[in-house]
Amino acid sequence: MGKIFPLVTLLVLLLGCAEQNIIEEVAFIHSVAYDLNKDEDKSKRLTITVSIPQTAQDAVEDREVISVQARSVKDGRTAISRKTDRMLGNGQLRSALFSEELGKEGFIDILESLVRDHHIGINLRIILVEGTGKEVLTGEYTRYPRTGRYITNIVEKETEESIAIDTTLHQFNRDYYDDGIDPICAIIKKGENEIILDGIALFNGDKFVMKVSPVDGRTFKMIHGSYRGGNVSMPVEDGNGENGSYLTFSTIHTKRKIKALSPDHVQIEVDLVGTLDEYIGHLDLSTTVAQRKLEEQISNHLKKEAEGLLAEMQEKKDR
Repeated sequence: MGKIFPLVTLLVLLLGCAEQNIIEEVAFIHSVAYDLNKDEDKSKRLTITVSIPQTAQDAVEDREVISVQARSVKDGRTAISRKTDRMLGNGQLRSALFSEELGKEGFIDILESLVRDHHIGINLRIILVEGTGKEVLTGEYTRYPRTGRYITNIVEKETEESIAIDTTLHQFNRDYYDDGIDPICAIIKKGENEIILDGIALFNGDKFVMKVSPVDGRTFKMIHGSYRGGNVSMPVEDGNGENGSYLTFSTIHTKRKIKALSPDHVQIEVDLVGTLDEYIGHLDLSTTVAQRKLEEQISNHLKKEAEGLLAEMQEKKDR
């Protein structure tokens, strides 16, 4: 018994030193927005806004939104801490919003600060905002009281439907430093009483240079890599060579192959498998000839869209 007692005493002392956090006393930040500061004081480059869900049962509001002007991420955290009676916690941070204006200037310094914070997970979503992130986080969305969860859900859903890109902090940082690739992420904007996913942001380094519209998002994802899901809606010629027919085609999956033909010339081949959901026209789709005709028109339509998108991307890259 004499040998066991000191060991038990040590365990009790260690447990007594453990840090305890009461959930009602911790402000778990779910979303943070970074905008360029518009005030006259240019020494503080950023406007930083955070959305914190309320956990207290007697809270009047379902969230607490705090906005400050700051020189850096760490400076902003200190300023935010002075505006709440709860301890700040980054462990539940799910999305980081960057204004389009800040995106054009570049924000790799902010991302590096987030990467160094060991409390923040690498799965933090990076999202660009048309307008300001502050507008998005302070907006009232009566059907979606938890703004942070609302943002997360809409990006996830639209990514599954092949219109958007779900980019994490790890992916953005990796693509920034890797050769031969640049980062991309989703774009959102504030509507009247909702948040709208409005396309894909393309970067040159860490600078936002081009927006891919939701309509072109499907084509972009086909040439960006293999994926599943997505719909193709397009006008087609009917059996008499006249316009006016229409079809909707569901993509089951695509597979992309890239072949380098020269140092500055590559060939991109996309194999697409899907089902015809709707056809309005005069072709007899029970015949192989009609099916081949529609396949050819779908191929030509997507090829034209892809070539136009690639030409625009090359133009933005050379600027």
